[in-house]
Amino acid sequence: MGLSVSDLGPGASVQTEGPLPAEAPEVAEYHRIFRPGVRLGGSRILIAESYVYDFGDVGTATLVFEGARRQLNTRAGRRSLAKQIARDVSRTATFKVVSVTVGAPVSMGFGDEALRVTARIRGKVQSRAITIDVVHDFLRLDRALGEIGLGSYPGKHIPAPIAALAARKVATHFKTAFTVRNLTPPSISGITSQGQALSANPGSWAGAPSGFTYQWARCDAAGANCAPIPGAIAQTYLLGTADAGARITVTVTAANSVTSVSLGATPTAVVS
Repeated sequence: MGLSVSDLGPGASVQTEGPLPAEAPEVAEYHRIFRPGVRLGGSRILIAESYVYDFGDVGTATLVFEGARRQLNTRAGRRSLAKQIARDVSRTATFKVVSVTVGAPVSMGFGDEALRVTARIRGKVQSRAITIDVVHDFLRLDRALGEIGLGSYPGKHIPAPIAALAARKVATHFKTAFTVRNLTPPSISGITSQGQALSANPGSWAGAPSGFTYQWARCDAAGANCAPIPGAIAQTYLLGTADAGARITVTVTAANSVTSVSLGATPTAVVS
């Protein structure tokens, strides 16, 4: 779901990628780091990194995102991020990090919510002073958070439209990943006799649906003219006298905060 090679210019390649140990409340984390010198929208980028965090549900992801926003809106929060950037850069940089300053977050119109944070790294190579600009884009869609880190070459800048382009591409990947679509249709199991219970199998779905809802319906003996059965919205349905001579079907709706899709099961045999 993160930034991919296809989002970048010709010759781009991945330096390292794979899952990382998830830290609560995350349930999964994945990273992709590209080799230096990739091009994005015509600009040459020294550092390009992409992270995706899965929090399992929308509520947790929203709380984490809003907590990060509140923290970054404080000087203490930005100082904390500056220290983290300094530590991360110092581990791999070929120059000495002198200082890191982080600006206030700016909201963007991607995903369900998104923000951008810019930082400036000042360093030294021998006696020569250098500056590197870093842009971090954060966005949330449904239960997942995406983070994109872009770093300039010394003395260069990351233009705002380029940072926005990266966020837009990741938002598109997120939307695709959370677009619900059916892989295997729903089905019904059970004995079609009065007093017996039928069970709905929701089938299999792509797009990370966060839940399913059910609506049972009663059809004529040919399996047509189906009408919803009032109150029959559980995953199981107990056949009664009103169902004798009818066929029963169920409509399963798979949904998340991005999309929802409804699909009916093949009607049962005639209820005896």
